[in-house]
Amino acid sequence: MRLRTRYIGAGVAVFLVLLTYEVYVFSGDTKWLISNGLLSKQDYIKKMKSTFVQKVNLSNSNAPVTFKLVTYIRKGTKVSISAVEFRKNNKIQTGNILIDNYGKNDPMKNGEKGRGVTFVGQEKRNVSEMMQKYQVNILASDIIPLNRLVPDARPPG
Repeated sequence: MRLRTRYIGAGVAVFLVLLTYEVYVFSGDTKWLISNGLLSKQDYIKKMKSTFVQKVNLSNSNAPVTFKLVTYIRKGTKVSISAVEFRKNNKIQTGNILIDNYGKNDPMKNGEKGRGVTFVGQEKRNVSEMMQKYQVNILASDIIPLNRLVPDARPPG
């Protein structure tokens, strides 16, 4: 009984969504644009699908929405490349800071193949106390990332 009720409820919900979509697509303004040749029916449906997909994608992400939705489909060619081709071109960005900046060794950062870690004043006394207690320079290890080829993704502070 409960399963049948769910199917009926889901069917009614889908029907209402489709009905709302049809009313929205074929509203008066849209009919006027289509009848005057300013907009083709296929282009309008593509734009609506694009907006719907973007809204669904944004609602699934945890990122704050701080930009306007693009209501048109950008014309472009889809390109598929292999990982080897991707690595050959340094200008291609993935959007992931850990992947995009991997392998770029900054000589101004602390640690291996970079500048040394130096302490002055009170920090020197803290280092000597920590060295006697833990037998390792904890303050320096907190400053140096584990692998300098990977960007330091730790929060500041």
